[in-house]
Amino acid sequence: MAGQSARLTEEYRQQQLALKAAFLAQFIPTVNLLSWSAIDATYAAWVQVVMPLVRSFRQASADLAVDYYQRLRLIEAPEASSPAPTVEFRNAPGAELPGPARLASGRNQRPTITVGSARRDSVGQAGTARDTPSNITAPHFGEFKPVVLDWSSADDATIRSLLVTGPSALKRASHHGLDETRARRVAVVQASGAASRHVLNGARDTTLELVKADDVAVGYIRVTASNPCAFCAMLASRGPVYHESSFAESDPRFVGPGTIKVHDNCACMPKAVFSRTAEWPGRAAEFRRMWRDSIEGKYSGRDALNAWRRLFEAAEREAGREEQITA
Repeated sequence: MAGQSARLTEEYRQQQLALKAAFLAQFIPTVNLLSWSAIDATYAAWVQVVMPLVRSFRQASADLAVDYYQRLRLIEAPEASSPAPTVEFRNAPGAELPGPARLASGRNQRPTITVGSARRDSVGQAGTARDTPSNITAPHFGEFKPVVLDWSSADDATIRSLLVTGPSALKRASHHGLDETRARRVAVVQASGAASRHVLNGARDTTLELVKADDVAVGYIRVTASNPCAFCAMLASRGPVYHESSFAESDPRFVGPGTIKVHDNCACMPKAVFSRTAEWPGRAAEFRRMWRDSIEGKYSGRDALNAWRRLFEAAEREAGREEQITA
């Protein structure tokens, strides 16, 4: 079972990375819509072009997460007596994904998601679109727990990020003496990192909401890239975040239940945990040993963060040298 789960998780991670690449292929050229001589005046038009891209690819990321969650649950909790929670997306895009996104997600058309007794296309508005979560009757124990995801606040957060990493980045670069070509390179890097984070938050938010609504899930664990940054490796080292966990605020790795900290360009994803004895994915167990052997009990607060970064970066450099020698 562990091997099957690991393969599914890696397949899912690669799907999300392919989706990100497809998004960036369409997003990066749009930065040229910001006029160097009229940055503020062209910002609104740029956002009008970019936001439909972000919203469509974010929904594709969320759809992949729903599919992955259901398949993972069948593998890791085959004896579950209750079905997986259903999902309702609100303020989701109504248009079909661009071709590259369909290819990246491995789908030719949108799946239909069942919400209670209603059927709807995953990118359309569900039944009574103006209903709010407070209008939904709370289920009795053992019944479906509908997951409601409203993308309105995510849209607002994305627009704020685009402002900071697009026009504001161009202005800062200009202020520091960069010419237009170099300034645009800076803006592309920053805006791409922020926009792709918001796209993949579709999967992250969906997974966390499914975990919270599912009586069978006990929590989630962070899945990193094979070569994560020190920050992500540190957070992965803490292992599963259980529903009822209460971590000391003095722990510098603290992330409260129901949240997952990510940075721009981050490739980390939450993976649902259905058993306290479940195998940790990727290099999480390795990172846990590193933290326990060299940091835990020896440092605290900011000192622990700095000590971890030095330890992790030194270990990664050494691993890189060994790989070159054996190659």
